[in-house]
Amino acid sequence: MPSAPVFAPTGATIRLVASYAREPVISPDGTKVLYFDLNTNQVMLLNLVTHAVSVVSTLADGTPANGTSFSASFSGDGTKVVFTSQASNLTPGDGNGVVDIFVKDLVSGTVTRVSTGAGGTEGNGASATAIL
Repeated sequence: MPSAPVFAPTGATIRLVASYAREPVISPDGTKVLYFDLNTNQVMLLNLVTHAVSVVSTLADGTPANGTSFSASFSGDGTKVVFTSQASNLTPGDGNGVVDIFVKDLVSGTVTRVSTGAGGTEGNGASATAIL
């Protein structure tokens, strides 16, 4: 389980202080932060209201990704997260052995691989730059 980040208030700003947190991204409504956790090699979600930390790069049932996940961003309404992952267990049929792009619905937990061709055909090379 990841360590909880430390909050250091600086006036009206809350600064995330964690030597293991990289690539921070703030949600459109300013209540959440996505980051890459160097300790777990996974995409994490920090709720700035409750200070709860959760792993984004999991299956809907909470099973962790079996590979490094990184480079996350929020959808415009903040209900989905897109991220890049080397994992092969996030969706069925991911057998191309390369980095793919996934979208996780934060409400339902559903994970969808979006770096595929029409009809779900797997790519034959790595995908990068996951942005919604």
